[in-house]
Amino acid sequence: MPETEKNQIPEQPEFLTYSSFPSGKHEGKTHFIIVGAGIIGVCIAFYLTRHPKFDPKKHYITIIESKRVAGGASGKAGGLLALWAFPQQIVPLSFQLHQELSDEFNGEKEWGYRRLTTISVEATKIPRSVH
Repeated sequence: MPETEKNQIPEQPEFLTYSSFPSGKHEGKTHFIIVGAGIIGVCIAFYLTRHPKFDPKKHYITIIESKRVAGGASGKAGGLLALWAFPQQIVPLSFQLHQELSDEFNGEKEWGYRRLTTISVEATKIPRSVH
């Protein structure tokens, strides 16, 4: 691969920038700084932008990450989402949110989201009686 292609930054949306120094775009705005670009940090930023009082003219969000987006545990998860999982208090909400995000952002095509029917089987070995 030619050196010029290898070092080019991929195209990105206008609103998304990567920088090692402050841009100054936050000046005069309420500045939310989120530490960590794993699933929690990225979701915080995403849902802040969805809040009815969020106004990009008044608010600015910065995510600080030491390595890369989802570079730790968030990027290693197997993707299992099940109604029988734990903690049971948040599973229904999590299940619903995954479906809603998939519906909104074409998850089936974009990241392979799919719902499957699963079963759980347990077995116990019963010793044979000796006759």
